Amino acid sequence: MAVCIPTCQLASGLIAEGMNWWQAVLTVLLGNLIVLAPMTLNARAGTAYGIPFPVLPRSSFGVFGANIQALMRAVVACGWFGIQNFQPPPYTGPSLGEVLQLRREFVNPALFHYYREPLMVVAGRGQYLFDEKGRRYLDGFGGIVTVSVGHCHPHVVAAANRQNETLQHTTTIYLHPNIARYAGALASRMPGNLKVCYFVNSGSEANDLALLMARACTGNFDMIALRNGYHGGSQSTMALTSHHTWKFNTPHSFGVHHAVAPDLYRRRWTSEDSGPRYAEEIQNLIQFATPGRGAGFIAESIQGVGGSVVFPDGYLKDAPTVTSGRRAGFASPMKCRPDPEGPVPISGDSKPRTLFPTSSPWPRGSATAVRWARWSRRRRSRPASPSGFISIPSAAIP
Repeated sequence: MAVCIPTCQLASGLIAEGMNWWQAVLTVLLGNLIVLAPMTLNARAGTAYGIPFPVLPRSSFGVFGANIQALMRAVVACGWFGIQNFQPPPYTGPSLGEVLQLRREFVNPALFHYYREPLMVVAGRGQYLFDEKGRRYLDGFGGIVTVSVGHCHPHVVAAANRQNETLQHTTTIYLHPNIARYAGALASRMPGNLKVCYFVNSGSEANDLALLMARACTGNFDMIALRNGYHGGSQSTMALTSHHTWKFNTPHSFGVHHAVAPDLYRRRWTSEDSGPRYAEEIQNLIQFATPGRGAGFIAESIQGVGGSVVFPDGYLKDAPTVTSGRRAGFASPMKCRPDPEGPVPISGDSKPRTLFPTSSPWPRGSATAVRWARWSRRRRSRPASPSGFISIPSAAIP
């Protein structure tokens, strides 16, 4: 009880309000002692005598003894309420109806709310949100899992204020220590060779950049995504998305192929060890829907928009292996250099295939054959097209 998120937030909040560290610690200590006293008395009877506490005061004080434990529990509740209590300043802005009208008139109509009577949130503190009337709500949504340390955490607010008082904005063509230090700290926590950071402002932009990098890096175009997946609302990420509710009737999805999602509740195989089977489905898609080469494979670690679908064990480990394995006609993932072994066989073939024939199909000496020879020499002088699928974890959240 003494070490928990509300207690730590209370102490830091008291310091932010003007207390020094020992005053904040003493306040938290007194609050915990007030709560601990009735809780200890409440548990004493069961520990010492093996009987519930309500039985002990009733046997000692008669009918009135039955109210003692209720009063003690009320004291505990008041203590916890006092420890976690916070009331924001009174809201003085426009009413809910005025805000709703302004939003309908001036804001993008694609924005929506789930409620018949929409909720207007005007303040937040810790794990709580407050509406315009001061009513408090326990936040179980977290801004679509983007609030990790609570709302308006004093340490976060203080750090943001310090930065705003020092420097608000500059361009990346100038150096600044924060972005370099943050990138280094973030990269140090990433596995393998994930050591370079690209900072973007949304999941859609992250996936759009990943798609561009995969195609530019490998020199290939085809992408494999999963059905029931969501990857963003931009033109390119909408192609990766496989939900009709998140697609507009515009041209997209060129070069994107959707494999069967490994959903253990709605698909063919439902056992926990069916991950490799679903991964093999990707090989069939590569063989029949692509030229045998591709730019990348993208998937969410857990399909969120599609209903919180958790993949079977081993799937996310086996799927990139299938897309990069030689039997499927792909080089190793994250391979952005010419393939030293040249073109690889497509699954089931005994010899390599190339996109263009290696010898001229026109009569020797003709003008077309001469142009073909010149083009072939120029092509051979360039690096060969790499052939690796890159595995991309999706970053988009609607």
